[in-house]
Amino acid sequence: MAESTKNMTVGAGSASASVTATVTDQMPGVPCPATPGYTYTGMRYVPVFADPPEWSSANSYEPLEIVTHEGNSYTSKTFVPVGIGIADPQYWVLTGNYNAQIEQYRQEVSAMQGQVTQNKDDIEGLKQQASGFDDDIEGLKQQASGFDDEIAARKKVYVTYKDFGAKLDGVTDDSAAIVAAHKYANANGVPVVQHGGKVKCNFQTEVKTSCLLDMEFVLLADSPQPVYSIEADDAQTFTFSGSVTADSVTSPDARLNGCFALIQNENDGWNLGAREGTGATVYHQEVKAYDNAGMLITSPFYIPNTGTFTCSNVHSLWERPVEFAGATITYDNSEKANIPNFLRVRRNNTAVKDITFNPLSVPPANAASLVSNGLIFVTACANVKVSNISGNNNSSDNETAPASYFSYIIGFNSTFNCHVDNMLGVGGWGVVGNDWCDCMTYSNCVLNRVDNHFGAFGTYNLTNSKLTGICTFTLPYGNANAVISNVDMFPRAIKYSCIDFRKDVKLAFQGTLYINNCTLNEPNSNRGNTFINPVKSVSSGSQPDVKPRIVINGLYYNTTRQFCFSPAGMALNYSINGFEGNFSMWGDPNVKMSNSICWNMDTNGLLTPNTAIHLDNCTLNKKETTPATDWFFTGEFIIANCKINNAFICNTNDNQAKHLVTGCIFKNGETVSGKGSVSFVGCVIDTVPTLAHYKSKSCFGIADVEK
Repeated sequence: MAESTKNMTVGAGSASASVTATVTDQMPGVPCPATPGYTYTGMRYVPVFADPPEWSSANSYEPLEIVTHEGNSYTSKTFVPVGIGIADPQYWVLTGNYNAQIEQYRQEVSAMQGQVTQNKDDIEGLKQQASGFDDDIEGLKQQASGFDDEIAARKKVYVTYKDFGAKLDGVTDDSAAIVAAHKYANANGVPVVQHGGKVKCNFQTEVKTSCLLDMEFVLLADSPQPVYSIEADDAQTFTFSGSVTADSVTSPDARLNGCFALIQNENDGWNLGAREGTGATVYHQEVKAYDNAGMLITSPFYIPNTGTFTCSNVHSLWERPVEFAGATITYDNSEKANIPNFLRVRRNNTAVKDITFNPLSVPPANAASLVSNGLIFVTACANVKVSNISGNNNSSDNETAPASYFSYIIGFNSTFNCHVDNMLGVGGWGVVGNDWCDCMTYSNCVLNRVDNHFGAFGTYNLTNSKLTGICTFTLPYGNANAVISNVDMFPRAIKYSCIDFRKDVKLAFQGTLYINNCTLNEPNSNRGNTFINPVKSVSSGSQPDVKPRIVINGLYYNTTRQFCFSPAGMALNYSINGFEGNFSMWGDPNVKMSNSICWNMDTNGLLTPNTAIHLDNCTLNKKETTPATDWFFTGEFIIANCKINNAFICNTNDNQAKHLVTGCIFKNGETVSGKGSVSFVGCVIDTVPTLAHYKSKSCFGIADVEK
């Protein structure tokens, strides 16, 4: 087998390629015609175009030569001698229908042109869309700029904590953002509004604008106190020297005109002695407010005094109102020694509303002392209204002994004309407290206690409410008209008096207590407890020495508590109308009762010749008791126009006791007496009395008698 390698040029038209062909065999018996510049030395494996390419029967062709004829291409299958037709299938094979291909190519080119055109259109559309995106982006930039403008414009109306970066997730320390928000709001006079979120109270901030904070606050045992402080715009402190009396109806200093002020003087004239329980010296103080002309609009000075007086937190009565609303406060201070103020108010014309306090635990009764003067603490200001407040107190709930935890939900100190409305405050010790207040009102509330340690002046109201739990209304020294109207009382803690005169200092309550249309429901009470527990003042110098008065007009008294009590030698005056229930007296009371029904009347207890009891138009019943208790006593006793059922017992140890009974009807009982005498005038008596000493005149049932 011969083998050779040749360089060969394959061309068609202007196209050509240089290849190297390796010839490994030679077709036997087939001559290889000589072609200029081309020498074929072996079998062909690659088709080549004939030269010339147009087929002619006058030419012979080697195998695998490509010729064209009528637009089609043909490839030789073997050696083609001269004279062989192009359609002879033994020699030729049709390898390209160029008319069809061209049409196909044309169509494909046309389609591609259409696609190109479409692509151009799409590209143009994309360009336009991209241009639109640019416009949109520019619009978004403008919109974002508009948002900035909107936020800037809205900040002229209110700000939020989130405006200043607060996360409000209850974990992040948002202190800086909250303080910054209020600093901005105070400087620009706009409210702070925040809906939703949770924050830990590890900050302090001053508030001078309204706040709507519909969110949760976690009050910590070590939270700074107060967390929020609502402050006056331009509070001042200054002194003046001079004298003040109950007749001082104009301002002692022109700087007080049109203002509220707390006035203090620590000299002997206002020294009230050591506080009971702590030993700390307590000085009297008063709040005063004057109109623009300097006329007094609060109560007059209670204790006259001369010296240098300090006037603090002096600020305009007419300053812009501020409202704080919406907060929910949770806290857990069960093992801590202090409960911080969440909110302190020292600004006139402030409204606090829609706040809920939710302690997460209640301190144990035997824990160490825990003190708070109020989760909401209002001090040294006037015209403050607190409304729609609910909370369970955070002090221990000890009903049979004094609690070890003393705290308030709301505390008022040195205020004028303040009002609590629609409050639900229960649990533990007292939920509200007051000190040095002039004109206080609680309305539409459910409370366990209304407390006051020092100084009650003006009108001091509890109305349209319910007292429960400890169920105590306390009265400090002062000359307030304390009014309890339309109040239902349901005591659970039998140890405490319902109306308690406090004796924190040497002075005690010296005003008038009014009870109107109230109910006391405590059927299983202890007779040794007291409904009203007055105490005596130990006045000195220019301090007042006035006996208090108790006026009752409508009281349903479903309890066996001692009702009427006066300390020995005090002869406290009780004016009672429209009473129904058990009635018992003890001590030294002076009682005038009318239009009442006494289920069981009992006057057994340390009654003295100072005592006077006047009953008119009453029904008096005597329930059987073992041992029997006594009605009458040493002192003056007048019964007129009454119906007396069951036993009438007069048992005294004083021969000088004189008792007068006029126009009464006695039924189903006898009259019995020890020492002293009873006079019956114009009565109806069904049984001759077995009295040691009595007189009868013009009576039905017994003859005129003097014995």
